Amino acid sequence: MTIVFITHDIGLAYYVSDTVYIMEHGKFVEHGSADEVILHPQESYTKRLISDVPKIYEPWDLSTVV
Repeated sequence: MTIVFITHDIGLAYYVSDTVYIMEHGKFVEHGSADEVILHPQESYTKRLISDVPKIYEPWDLSTVV
């Protein structure tokens, strides 16, 4: 069975998916197994998505908030 799950929540996508496709401006920029894409991203857009996932075990840096 295949289910297409569209989200901006990369953490949730990793949790529920075997395969992940990353799109930027409507075009696929990276795809592969969830482990491959999330743990070893190649594209800068994928790296940015991952860096935006809140980390509950680190203090928040609010100095960047405008």
